[in-house]
This record gives sequence, C-alpha cells and structure tokens, in this order.
Amino acid sequence: MVSAAVKKMAAALEMPSGKAAPLLYDLLSELVNVQNEHRPYKWGAIRIIHSSETLLAEYAVRCLLNPSESAYWGYQVARHYAERYDSHFGTGLIPVSAPLVDDIVEFWRG
Repeated sequence: MVSAAVKKMAAALEMPSGKAAPLLYDLLSELVNVQNEHRPYKWGAIRIIHSSETLLAEYAVRCLLNPSESAYWGYQVARHYAERYDSHFGTGLIPVSAPLVDDIVEFWRG
C-alpha cells in the first residue's frame, strides 16, 4: 500500500492543484482507514499503529494537502522516519538514527 501511495503522491505533484486534491483526499482516507483501530486509555482513546511506513505515508499526504501546515507535517515525517528504540538509549534520535538523519539531509540537499 505504501509504494502505491508514493506513486499516487508523485502523480498528484504533476497535476494542477485543483485536480490533485481529490486524489490526495482519497489516498489520505485509505491510509487512515488501514490503521483506524483505537483502544480506550485513561485519558481517552489511542490510535493503534501497526505500520510506521503507512503512518509516514499518511503524514506525507497531509503535508501535500495542507501547505500552510507543511512544516509541521514535514517535521512529523522526518521525526517518525529517524526515531528508533533501543533498550540502552530509549526512544528518539539514538546512534542507529544517524544514517536516517543523513538520508533526511541528503533529501533536502537534493
């Protein structure tokens, strides 16, 4: 599903914005619905994420659909891409994240 989402996002970037929006909204709906499981928690429901790659694709689509919020969603994509967990370091940017941060830098350097 993620590779199909990437292809749809690439195709949408080639379209005029008015024609791309319906395609992107449909794609966003598909991505959200794939991981639409919620469980009750003491402060409210939490969303269960089974695939971080699908979540990354969802955030990328949100970035394209909301240019005024693209800095926020772009940050979320980068953060979720690079953050990892290791029992010695916890969660976040840890030593194994370094190559992933390099990927992000190379992406923006073009």
